[in-house]
Amino acid sequence: MKAEVMFKELGFNIDRKVENKFIIYWKPLKLNRELQIGFDFEHKTIDKMKIPGMYAETITMKELKAINQQINELGWLDE
Repeated sequence: MKAEVMFKELGFNIDRKVENKFIIYWKPLKLNRELQIGFDFEHKTIDKMKIPGMYAETITMKELKAINQQINELGWLDE
């Protein structure tokens, strides 16, 4: 299953930003906040945080499976 589908099943939306330098999956939360899982292509890093406030969040096992699938699709493990 594709990562985008896995994230969608977890309630996330996708937002591709800055000419494919980032992929950000996000889901709305209460009080005008959102949860984001972002993939930075340049630095090959992944962040999960609540916005605004930039609070770091723990990663669930289902999210980890989707993250791993996205990493595979990006080819980051092949390098």
